[in-house]
Amino acid sequence: MNYLNLQIVLLVIALTTCLSVAKAQECPEIEVAPDGTVTFTFPSDPGFDISAIGTSNGGLPASVVYTGSGSFTGANVYTLENASPLFPPSLTGSLVLDFTGTGFIVCDYGFVPLELTSFTGRTTEQNTNLLQWITATESNTQWIILERSADAADWEVVERLPAQGWSATLTEYSSEDLNPYLMTYYRLRMIDLDGAEYYSDVLALERNSLSGMTISPIPAKDEVFLQFEDDTEGEVTISIIDIYGRELSKEIIPTIVGLNTKEIDIKAYASGLYYITIDNGIDQQTKRMIKQE
Repeated sequence: MNYLNLQIVLLVIALTTCLSVAKAQECPEIEVAPDGTVTFTFPSDPGFDISAIGTSNGGLPASVVYTGSGSFTGANVYTLENASPLFPPSLTGSLVLDFTGTGFIVCDYGFVPLELTSFTGRTTEQNTNLLQWITATESNTQWIILERSADAADWEVVERLPAQGWSATLTEYSSEDLNPYLMTYYRLRMIDLDGAEYYSDVLALERNSLSGMTISPIPAKDEVFLQFEDDTEGEVTISIIDIYGRELSKEIIPTIVGLNTKEIDIKAYASGLYYITIDNGIDQQTKRMIKQE
């Protein structure tokens, strides 16, 4: 082979190598099968084998390195079996691929630590708020923190719950706020294993300021005892209403924050069914009363 032909051969080799390296910069699509097998489908043949696979949040170094049985099952399809640890079912971070003898590439798939399917809440009869949420998948999650606020600006921690880390199944969480405001805003603060933080949408719950209303005894002859909880100090209107909706009496009494008790004289009423209503101008509660001869 003369010198000119050798130059041509070396140039062809160099161009081929450059083209192969360029192909290796293309990021694959990822699919995780129910049995844990991971399939990486490149847009075209990368031209090199894969020696290591890792994931992270934000590039290098990889925070998790996966081992297993990997090989190309086609010109552009690489299959990883028996991945250890389990590969996240939906990668939402950075994929680091090390190609044998040619360096590595970092593919950014964006990062959301978990997929929330629901975030709901409700008030309870015990003057608390119960918050519940469900995650469909979790990737790289460490903590889920329930936070509350009275104005949706200044936040405080209600409870810190350990997250799943890596999960592909529905996971249910719940937390009870024992000291809610009349109007309480809630959000979830999610912290991943790398320390990054993310937030859910904000949920608002409005409590009744009146709660826990009870009447005793039932039935009653001479008087009944009314008890109720009030979250504000002020006054309430107590009304007695008959079965036809007619207001038979009305009385305004002062209230304190917490448990309030009122004795009501019913001697003058005929036997039958009545309703007692309390109203503090914000909320109203009604219970049945039975007058007995």
